[in-house]
Amino acid sequence: MLNLIIRVCILLLSVAMPTFSSYCSEYPVNGSSLQFTDPDPTNLRIDDVGTATFLACCAGNYDSITWYFKDKLYPNWNISKPQLRNYISFKERGQVLQFYEVTYEMEGYYRCVISNSKGESLTFTQRLLVKPPQTGMMFPVQQPDCVNKSARIGENITFYCEYFIGESEICPSVVWQRNETSQLYLFGYDFFFGSYSNFTSFVVEDSGCPKDKSTITTAMHIYNVSDDAYGPFTLYIVRGTTVGITLELSKINDPPPDAQPNIIEQAGTQSAIVFSALSVVIIVLTLLVIYFKTDLLLIYKHYLEKEASEDLKEFDAFISHSDSDTDRQFAISQLRPFLESLGYNICVHEINSPVGEDRSTNSVNAVNCSRSCILVLSPDYLKYQHCLLEFSNALRNHKQKKMIIPVMFRSISPESLSEQDALKHVIEAGKVLKWKSGGTNKTFWKKLEVWMPPRRPSANKKQSQYIDRSTSTNSTTFLVPVRSDSNDSAISTSSLNGQADDFLNQKFMSPV
Repeated sequence: MLNLIIRVCILLLSVAMPTFSSYCSEYPVNGSSLQFTDPDPTNLRIDDVGTATFLACCAGNYDSITWYFKDKLYPNWNISKPQLRNYISFKERGQVLQFYEVTYEMEGYYRCVISNSKGESLTFTQRLLVKPPQTGMMFPVQQPDCVNKSARIGENITFYCEYFIGESEICPSVVWQRNETSQLYLFGYDFFFGSYSNFTSFVVEDSGCPKDKSTITTAMHIYNVSDDAYGPFTLYIVRGTTVGITLELSKINDPPPDAQPNIIEQAGTQSAIVFSALSVVIIVLTLLVIYFKTDLLLIYKHYLEKEASEDLKEFDAFISHSDSDTDRQFAISQLRPFLESLGYNICVHEINSPVGEDRSTNSVNAVNCSRSCILVLSPDYLKYQHCLLEFSNALRNHKQKKMIIPVMFRSISPESLSEQDALKHVIEAGKVLKWKSGGTNKTFWKKLEVWMPPRRPSANKKQSQYIDRSTSTNSTTFLVPVRSDSNDSAISTSSLNGQADDFLNQKFMSPV
């Protein structure tokens, strides 16, 4: 009886669904090469929960097509079996993924991969957002870090939230408020650093508001948590109406250690000798570990480190450098050959960027397509706007700062960093690889290999070779287009302050 009811429901849903049988056939196939045929595919689809929808990956001259959801191959998706069996189907030789009823657990990134008998393959990624019915234009997107959190004294914590804002000429204002003190941390499209106490510091960032994107992200980083940092924080997204969410930071109180009796024992001569010998051994081992720390980490990386799972990133690292001849030569002729000899897929602007595209667009795409970002720092790095754009985009994409690898190729004076607070904070807060001009830099190459992200299973593992790497190698690899242009936009501080004044005058009277 239950099976009959399910079949009847599916039949009714299939009648209510739009017909997609001829969707991809509308686009002709040109030539005999492997290709995507839809000239303007969508990267983002937004649907209400319970409605019907579809994702299309129109292609030509392919022999096989596979679909991934959250990096898992169909049908091993993290969706309950009844929903997977009854609510999802494939049409048009697998090119159309059809949802008869959308649920919240279907939200995320979907990736289709087409391939042919020659071993060639192409990848296209789409995102499905699921929102409650009758929701307004702006609403929060589910994120694992946009929840209440707990921390101990001295720890670091991050609230990371994403909101759907829709396409609009007006960018929303983003406001973080410390509720108990009514102190506001207001910012537009740059980084804001504020001190809340003598011990706690806050770093607030957001993704900006490019007109061709539909979501905006913001993060509140809290460093060195102290007692007065605990409590509620409210995030407001303001554009006409106000959307608000309150997040709580609570304290973790570790239980006090058990009281130990104050017992004084007299040890014999034999016990004292054994204790002294063990102390000497521990000290020697500690010194050896400190001295050979990099070599031990290198051994771990080669033989014990777990391989990284395959993800949507095309490259393992993007090298961000200035246009000076010295910096460019170092990035292309030394860094790139060395990392590629270890099996990493490296992206540099001069070799991997599509010809004719805007440098800013290439910079954003290069960072988005890379698992990590290597900064070749020098006095010239601060002079080029595209370098600062690449660093800003890398800081937003790699919330774990260990995926940003600063390389101090040529020394930068502290005075030069006076107006670059974000870069200064990264340099002062984390480790920096320092290049010694004229030396062998054997330790530099070891540390660089250690700091790189884990290799993927497809990488060609090779042992380290600390030799002359002045010969550049060519590459025919090109960035995979994200199929929609992305241009960063900025807003002036004076304009932002005007939005802030209007917002404060409203006194948050209409949150939704």
